[in-house]
Amino acid sequence: MAKKSRKARKLAKQGQIARETQQAKVAAKQAAKEAEAAAGGKTDQRSDKSRLPEKVAIIGGGFSGITTAMTLLRESPIPIEISIIEKRASNFCGGVAYGLNSASSCHQTNIAAKRMGIEEDLPTGEYVDPDKVAQRHAMRAQLIKDFDQAVEFRQNPESSIVRYDDNAVGIDEFSGHVEIQLKGGERVEADRVVVATCNHEIKRFPAVSQESLDDPEFEDRYVSDQWCLQEKEEIQAIPSDESVLIIGTALSAYDAVRTLLTQGHTGPIKMISRNGYEHFRYPEEHNWDDLVLPTPEFAAMAFLDISPEVWAPVMLKEFRQLTSINFNPQTGELKRDPWYKRAFNGSKTFMPEQVLKEWEKYIPNIVENLGVEEYGKYLKKYGALINTLRVGAGDDICQQIDDAKKRGQLNVVAADIHEINKNTDDGVLSLEVQYIAKDDREFTTEKFYAVISSLCANQDYAKTKDPLWTDLMDKGYTQPHPVGVGVEFNDHIDGLLRGSNRIYAAGTPAAGENMIKRGQLGPPAFSVPGMRSSVIATAMSVLSGAVRDRVEKRFEYFDEIGRQNGRGDSILGIFARAATNTGSGEGQHNRQRSRPK
Repeated sequence: MAKKSRKARKLAKQGQIARETQQAKVAAKQAAKEAEAAAGGKTDQRSDKSRLPEKVAIIGGGFSGITTAMTLLRESPIPIEISIIEKRASNFCGGVAYGLNSASSCHQTNIAAKRMGIEEDLPTGEYVDPDKVAQRHAMRAQLIKDFDQAVEFRQNPESSIVRYDDNAVGIDEFSGHVEIQLKGGERVEADRVVVATCNHEIKRFPAVSQESLDDPEFEDRYVSDQWCLQEKEEIQAIPSDESVLIIGTALSAYDAVRTLLTQGHTGPIKMISRNGYEHFRYPEEHNWDDLVLPTPEFAAMAFLDISPEVWAPVMLKEFRQLTSINFNPQTGELKRDPWYKRAFNGSKTFMPEQVLKEWEKYIPNIVENLGVEEYGKYLKKYGALINTLRVGAGDDICQQIDDAKKRGQLNVVAADIHEINKNTDDGVLSLEVQYIAKDDREFTTEKFYAVISSLCANQDYAKTKDPLWTDLMDKGYTQPHPVGVGVEFNDHIDGLLRGSNRIYAAGTPAAGENMIKRGQLGPPAFSVPGMRSSVIATAMSVLSGAVRDRVEKRFEYFDEIGRQNGRGDSILGIFARAATNTGSGEGQHNRQRSRPK
């Protein structure tokens, strides 16, 4: 007999598999019919768990949580019951960025609205002009509309939303589900959970002692969290003609200045940061295309494992040639050099954001060569510089700040603040600030009516005091990311925490992961445009797991019917488990956790 060709053998094998699959389906149907007959013509549909919606809990109703929910509603072919747990009802569909009690009515996005929504370049434009910056409260209104449409036009009509206005403080994972402990005492059960909370803890400013923070008089004049409703009210209570110190010169500090100016403040304002870095100004229309540049010399050197001490100066030189910005690593000083722009770029203008974004694709290789922890040290050392150069500030807020500088109301100082204390000399309460300017050798002491700390949130989860993240790390579901930002994730499944099978995270907790795997630098790792794609990837990963669960539950039901009729496990159930276990990745890298007693 002639030997069959490889193609013929393949076709024969495919035919055999098709026949076996069809036979399995017939056998399963027959088993179901026999079970129904044995039960007097009725089967208990409640035992078929695959008919019930998959339950997904989302902790956090801000941008990341709502994006996750909308993705599931739009993409899921199976019914899903989505529980959204948000402790601040005013932040639902807004979070800290767009929430009613965090952002003020004068606060705007720093880039065009179409880049700050859930769907990039696909805005409805009812509340915002897609091509211009938008009020953050208007962005929230737009997100609410988009969310309502996702609910109305969900792919599976049986999918639903359940809301909990409470705070999640703990999660327990069992072999087939998770349970979320709410602060109010209730426990929410789900098949999977996505933790989409940002870290609300603001960095503690070392120049302020705990004794001062415990002093009610000091606390009334020191704003440690400008996004907190109570402390926003303290800013509103500052007399318009009094002096104010703002700690920081980044975007949050710009928002603090704008808040004061919008409420009619006429008194002196001083902004202080260690290096005095200020964001570049976006033009009013800044919808530029991404750059496509030749591979920079420093990236080629880093690829060859050449020491950073060698390629870092080359990188600074290339950056200067492209942007005309000269950075002195010894002094931390930034200067613009128009001669470089004319010599290397002619009439072209390259924004620092464009260049750094183009260079981000080389970051994963640099991280691989340096090591994650060593790379984290560089990020910590030059974080303020990277944040300043990677994103700009909106045209109109920069105009407000420039106008305040010109009339002598606003002053920016590069200095180290030594301490801040309450002063009651002459019976007048003030906050006394001692600092040393960058170019001085002696301390300066100055009194202010109020001090606003515009420091960013603490993104080092090794220092977190948040009860939920403390609980997750204490139980081994994840650990602080070695880069010093965010937490650790599974190497193979998007968004799945490293020590878990059913607990995912989206948004700012994934910032460290996005930095080393996607090469994101600075604010994009924490902000809407940068987080969007990774959040959607996590949602799709959750959906993939939910579909596998549903298939598995369906065949467990067939197995149960088969056993009731003395047939043992159904053939279809055996085939299905083999198929769903092959290549799923889930459970192969993480431990299972039995129910605690």
